[in-house]
Amino acid sequence: MKRAAAALLLLAACAEPAGAESLQAVVDSALAHAPALRAAEAAREASDEDRVLGRAWLLPYVVADGALSRKTEDYRYDRLAQFLSTEVRNHERRYGLKAYQPLFDLEKWARYRKGEISAASGALRLARQRQRTMLETAAAWLNLLRARAALAAAEAREAAMTRLAEQAGASFSAGTAAVNDSLAAASRRDQARASRIRAGRMVDQAKAELESLTGEAVADAVTPRRGIAPLRAEPDRLEAWQRRAEAAALGVRLGNKQVELARADHLQAIGGALPKVQIVAGWNRT
Repeated sequence: MKRAAAALLLLAACAEPAGAESLQAVVDSALAHAPALRAAEAAREASDEDRVLGRAWLLPYVVADGALSRKTEDYRYDRLAQFLSTEVRNHERRYGLKAYQPLFDLEKWARYRKGEISAASGALRLARQRQRTMLETAAAWLNLLRARAALAAAEAREAAMTRLAEQAGASFSAGTAAVNDSLAAASRRDQARASRIRAGRMVDQAKAELESLTGEAVADAVTPRRGIAPLRAEPDRLEAWQRRAEAAALGVRLGNKQVELARADHLQAIGGALPKVQIVAGWNRT
């Protein structure tokens, strides 16, 4: 809950007009393209079907049956008569319909409740994944900013070390400095160059991570808005946020649904051993 609140405060503090370089635009793009969020939406649609399937257990249903049989019967008479046949062939056709409407079936009611709980859990999982996508995108955006700041610092240090190495080399050529000073300056220059290369790789890695969430190329001009004023959470008390999280946090609500699902499983097991009442209406013809 605290991470979600921090992300919302960050979005509010860094919000800018529309543009590829703003945090809000990056988050909106991630919400539209993140693969994990698309998978969560598909799972939510599948869980919605559980509600329909659960309701089907309480609806009336119709059973149709039919049969066609062919019989050959042999007869034996005490006194044989010419006009009596000893073999009879019959054809029988039977068909009918039966309709059932459950009146009291605790097992089917529990299955209906499980469908409702599954659909509600799917919606909560989607909301939680949406929240996680926002947090991951904000974190990736900040990582990219930090990586680019580190790259800028590494480039400045490399430039400074290069100038110092050139001065040390010139002093050694003029005979005013020892060779060790020139070699040490060249070593610091090489270390600064290696740090700059490493910082460039970190920028590429952070950019690739952000692009994997947004599904599109990230502008090179990603920078925070100038003059960001820190925001304070309201109310500014940890106890209030803890009570709020215990009552409304998505993880807590999803856990409550899991408890309800376990109770529905228990009710279904009990209902399987209880008597059932249903209305049956039928029509048959032979």
